[in-house]
Amino acid sequence: MPVNRTFGIKLSKSCAIRVGAATIMTVALASSTAIAHAQPATTTPAPPPASTPGAAPAKPVRTDGKMTEHVIKNATPTPGGGATATLDDGTVLTLSDHAYKAWQNAARVHPNIIVRGSGSCGSDYVFVSSTGNHQAEFSTGFTVNGDAVDYTWQLELIDNYGNSTYDRGGPLDFRSQWDSGPEVYTGGGNGPLDITVVTPSSFAILDSGTVCFGYPVSAPTYIF
Repeated sequence: MPVNRTFGIKLSKSCAIRVGAATIMTVALASSTAIAHAQPATTTPAPPPASTPGAAPAKPVRTDGKMTEHVIKNATPTPGGGATATLDDGTVLTLSDHAYKAWQNAARVHPNIIVRGSGSCGSDYVFVSSTGNHQAEFSTGFTVNGDAVDYTWQLELIDNYGNSTYDRGGPLDFRSQWDSGPEVYTGGGNGPLDITVVTPSSFAILDSGTVCFGYPVSAPTYIF
């Protein structure tokens, strides 16, 4: 669990010399040392001073990416529901029970599934805005070129204390868009926060039987 901290150590000594009835106090030595920590591999926005009343939150960040279309070549049912699917490029993904059933229904209607056009099938995004009080507001979503019958979506959230996931999924009833709406992240400490769309765990199943994969877009901010 990554934790970035800087610790300070202050050492002091004083000597007292008593001569007869008089006491002479002198400070003999005062020194301090600091232990430096390694700089992060990526640059993050500088945090506002914690002691500054009404410090402004970090600037909101939105990142967009292009989704790509693939064909499921085979799917093996798993005990308890769902399936393990292999795509045309060799990628293996896990289908939930509702996603597997949605794909089966689409595949029955379109037995000869092909990727249309250039393989680009839509766009996805991640948005994050630091709001202070160790919190941030974030959202994610996608728009596909066609009608989606089901989706599975996962974000990874990484801060100084480790990582967590945000998972959503379910039927889409032939809609071309899905948006999470505003969500609140509560961190617990000052530091960088990075939110990324996880692939191949984020995708939409289209009514044509193809799978439209989310691009691993990432949005960084600083919570304080």
